[in-house]
Amino acid sequence: MTVAKKLWLRNVIGDVTTEQYFVLCKKNKKTIKMLMLVVIVFAVCWFPLNCYVVLLSSQTIHTNNALYFVFHWFAMSSTCYNPFIYCWLNDMFQSELKALLSMCRKPPRPTEQRLPSTVPSYRLAWPANGNFKRLQVSHILPLSSNIQSGKTDISAVEPIVTES
Repeated sequence: MTVAKKLWLRNVIGDVTTEQYFVLCKKNKKTIKMLMLVVIVFAVCWFPLNCYVVLLSSQTIHTNNALYFVFHWFAMSSTCYNPFIYCWLNDMFQSELKALLSMCRKPPRPTEQRLPSTVPSYRLAWPANGNFKRLQVSHILPLSSNIQSGKTDISAVEPIVTES
């Protein structure tokens, strides 16, 4: 609580505009949320071991090595969660991770190396706006429900011309 109070009450040196003040408040809120999340995860991880030790010391229960191992392992694992919390709540890390992942994706193969397509290309006979756009067959196929029923929606039919 003392750390959160210090974070919330700290002031910026120099003149601060209203916009800068609101950005600072937003950063402070995010930092305090991160701090509280770290404390809650720490408490949840250490609570079972501490309860087990208290019950052992008061001789309410008998010792069980397997149970002690599990509680001790869970308590020690609390330190592993902190980096994930910091990264999850850090905007800069998220943007850098996205940039890194986009660089690691395989670039598409050049068109010369692609296998020739067996799907013929079509163009509209009378395009509305004068642009001759290429359409794939999947874009102009009728709905499967219309194929099964034998009906054709005449408003969806467009004249096409095959290009060779």
